[in-house]
Amino acid sequence: MPLETLLDVPRASFLGLPLEIRQQIYSEYFTTEGGYIYDVETDKLVQANRCPIDLSLRHVCRTIALETYHCPFTLNNITFSTAYRRDWRKQAAAVDFISTYHHFLQLSMLIRLRHCLTSDMYEQPIKQYSKYMPLIVKGIADIISRERRSPKFNAELLEMVHIRDFMERPGSDSKAGNPLAISIYDNNVSRNRTYAYLLRKIANQYPEKFKEAIDKFLPGWTDCKPRPASDFFSLGFDLWAIPSLPQVTAMVEQLQLTERWDRLDQWHYSEVGKEGFSGTKYCYQRKHFFSAAALAIRFLNNISQAQRLFINNLILNEDRMAVGHPECHIIGMIPFVEENPSLLIKHKVNLWRNILPRSAKIEVSSFPTTNESNVDLPESVPSPHQVFSNWAGKEISHFIMHTMEALREGLPATSYSFVFDGEPDSNHSTETFKYLMELPIAWITNHTDCVAEGLLASPESSGYPFMTVPSSDEHISGRERTSIIECNFTLDQPWDYKHIAGNDNRNINRWKTLDKVHRFANETDGEYADKLDVSNGIVDWMKIKGEYFEMKLLSDVPGAATKALDSSGSLSE
Repeated sequence: MPLETLLDVPRASFLGLPLEIRQQIYSEYFTTEGGYIYDVETDKLVQANRCPIDLSLRHVCRTIALETYHCPFTLNNITFSTAYRRDWRKQAAAVDFISTYHHFLQLSMLIRLRHCLTSDMYEQPIKQYSKYMPLIVKGIADIISRERRSPKFNAELLEMVHIRDFMERPGSDSKAGNPLAISIYDNNVSRNRTYAYLLRKIANQYPEKFKEAIDKFLPGWTDCKPRPASDFFSLGFDLWAIPSLPQVTAMVEQLQLTERWDRLDQWHYSEVGKEGFSGTKYCYQRKHFFSAAALAIRFLNNISQAQRLFINNLILNEDRMAVGHPECHIIGMIPFVEENPSLLIKHKVNLWRNILPRSAKIEVSSFPTTNESNVDLPESVPSPHQVFSNWAGKEISHFIMHTMEALREGLPATSYSFVFDGEPDSNHSTETFKYLMELPIAWITNHTDCVAEGLLASPESSGYPFMTVPSSDEHISGRERTSIIECNFTLDQPWDYKHIAGNDNRNINRWKTLDKVHRFANETDGEYADKLDVSNGIVDWMKIKGEYFEMKLLSDVPGAATKALDSSGSLSE
């Protein structure tokens, strides 16, 4: 063909293709197998195979960049898993102890200022304060009543007892609480904001008394703060916060917790003078993980609103226990779901690596001795491969009930699914879950609104108590479902509610509280079958516990950086 003819043939152009064809090409190009995952080491999103995300097509020209602006987030699930980094360890640990101390500080401040509370401060509170308000008001009224009845009653001791206990006991902590049996000692979103609400009321009406109270618990506060009262309300972190090192050190200094902060640098070792103890070889530091929800919240806060609105699917993989009462963290996701109604969240909580470690309270006070000795334990104590079954069951129930709390806080049920994750052994998960939870779930079905609010399936449903879903995270969809709570292992559904509950619910109505159901559910022949065998070959309980510790040879760590644990697990002085 002559050259002149070739020059007359129009060249193929990608942008000359129909838009539908281009969109199909974009979909093939930008969709990656497994979607995107958060990589803790780089603090970035990467492909599921850990390779960098390839967006080079977007750089070809302005038109393609505009046409594909939404593609990476719209076409891919984004998965966050719990994360530990050595350089984040102290910050994560600080979230726990700062949260605990701050919630005790709120309690002590309100007791101290009890006579400043007036009925107009707490009558007819708006809904977000209504849950804990009656309990707080009654508690304060009881203290004042005791003062009047007994001249010897020392309320000042009551003001200080929790803070003093926190300072003197390094292992003291707080709990999010049981939503079915609330307490002024709960450390959760609803309780803490109610205390802050009342303290603000007092600060506005009695500013001088409020400043005096702050100086009682934080000596010198009013001398170094230009706005003592308002600065007080900036103390503490959200339970799902991932603060920077400067933010943590500043908060530690303001709360006067430097000694507690410095203790986090210590390595601990066991010193047990009992037969079977082979001698200390290692020293330990506890690893502290940030939750998947906390990491997702941090990520979403760091991108633009336009980018957030392109995200369709988030997977929160809570595969380790984390700091900051993570059963409450999904509440921190509510603003993003309100902003983007198309956002779907799949929230996975692992049974073996998260729920059971939470129930067993894996701490540096006990693990070193267990890891390095063959000391015979009393029959009343679980072996190194066991946990107390009632404690494990309670943790499962707490996740169920705190999910209901999140719905009441405003989490849309259509945007959220909670999945009990049985990896790595689905068969062991089936047996364990049924053993721990048949009677408690029947009790929850009868005594709470979990069925009415859609957390559990109806007892008449073939999916009762909740559905089994595939383990794969490839797709999240708005499929028909019988419950918000699901599991990725079979429960041999449906459970026979009438058989479990008994005639006229006699098997569950004999207990007034869910905690008592867990305590006595496995009673047999007058003995408590209260220990659960965790290790089975696939699940290794000692290995799982070991995942929560940094370990070094004791000989490799300077003596000044180590601290001995005595036979009780306490720090030796």
